[in-house]
Amino acid sequence: MDIISFTFQENTIRTIEINNEPYFIAKDLAKVLGLKDSKGAIRDLRNRYIENNINLEGVILTHPLKTEGGIQNLTVLSEIGLYEFIFASRKSIAVIFRNWVASEVLPQIRKTGSYSISKTDEPDLEKIKKRAELIRVATELVLNYKKSYFEIGITRPEELGITVNKSVAKDTTVDFLEIAEKKGLSTIEKYYTVTELCEIVMNGDFSEEAKKLVSTKKGDKPRPQNLNKLLEKLGFQEKEDDIWKATEKGKKFSDFVQNKSKYSEKTVFHTVWKKRDFEQTFLGRIFLKG
Repeated sequence: MDIISFTFQENTIRTIEINNEPYFIAKDLAKVLGLKDSKGAIRDLRNRYIENNINLEGVILTHPLKTEGGIQNLTVLSEIGLYEFIFASRKSIAVIFRNWVASEVLPQIRKTGSYSISKTDEPDLEKIKKRAELIRVATELVLNYKKSYFEIGITRPEELGITVNKSVAKDTTVDFLEIAEKKGLSTIEKYYTVTELCEIVMNGDFSEEAKKLVSTKKGDKPRPQNLNKLLEKLGFQEKEDDIWKATEKGKKFSDFVQNKSKYSEKTVFHTVWKKRDFEQTFLGRIFLKG
């Protein structure tokens, strides 16, 4: 298996291709990102996924590689694992490194025939540059939002990840969770706001009665007030200090998060609902299919 090596500020970063996807040698990443204990960083990543019931398949692999010391089993990380390592680093170099990966490493891997583009294809360099620049900006925002939200008390990994991703997606249209899902990679649990749940019902295969309940009279806009009242009536949530919060019955389907307000720089608190569990247990049962 060919190893593609890159040099970043006198540090060698080795990558390999597994199932047409690039994987990065974890030890190399840890060194350049200032993570002194690469095994500890991998252990923390693994524990974080396990604690949040996230499938680790394809994110962390142990792979035999030929080195100067002979064949060694080295830990390699997928692209999503790379992001996790970058987010774990508190070094300012992390932003520069992420920009370098987006603008140089991944385009080069594509150009050489890896990363799902055939060797006979000519890459659209202009498109790659624009995408790389957008991801560069989005990545800087990820790190900035992460630091800001952490400082105001959003410290749980899954809540922090979701809150940061939503803010970045609103600002740049780059949704890192959506990108990971499209690649078939495991991600943290995705959540819906009540407004988004209304839109799912409005655009989905649900009864006309259900669609009327969650939309305005014209049926062109979501009406979250009605769904909030239904959730309250069914015992999933209750209002406390003018904020909807999940009851004991609703907690297993939800989380309580802070997000950037649409109308100001302030953060707002609200309840969000798990995509997978809530679709199956709530939408599928309460709203009868049409």
